[in-house]
Amino acid sequence: MSSKTKEIIIDMLTDRGYVIKDNSVDDKLIAQDSTSSLIVLISSVDKLNINIIKEYIKLIEQLKITRCIIVYNNCITSSAKKVIENLQHIDIEVFNKNELQYNITHHKYYRPHIKIKDQEFDLINKKYGKNLPVLLSTDPVSRYFNFKKGDIIKIIRKYDIIAYRIVK
Repeated sequence: MSSKTKEIIIDMLTDRGYVIKDNSVDDKLIAQDSTSSLIVLISSVDKLNINIIKEYIKLIEQLKITRCIIVYNNCITSSAKKVIENLQHIDIEVFNKNELQYNITHHKYYRPHIKIKDQEFDLINKKYGKNLPVLLSTDPVSRYFNFKKGDIIKIIRKYDIIAYRIVK
């Protein structure tokens, strides 16, 4: 795995509020935020299949971690995707290494995206409800920050104009 990919992963985790705890091995990285730990597993095989996913799940369970990011090289089998989607006790995100070749938040057209919480969330949800424009959960910025369906995102546009989006 290229050092550029690892650098982007570290940027992404830092932007999400994680602190890197263990970066000593090339194919593994452990990070911690205020509530949980996260492990990044970087696959060196061309095709990520169900057997590799099962090995990763065993490792994650042994470490008692509930969040994981898996970076793969070329492709992931549909059966492996299905196993990941059906997991209840572990939240696994998958990224192709090509998605991690540059930091999307450093692009000249990127504007800050902030997930709103608590009172501001209630206020915006009450005021606009179903009329909020949509930000897809598959959008590269949504994936970068791991925004979930139902989250309301505040986007600070040029000249400090604020726009809101709901993740679908």
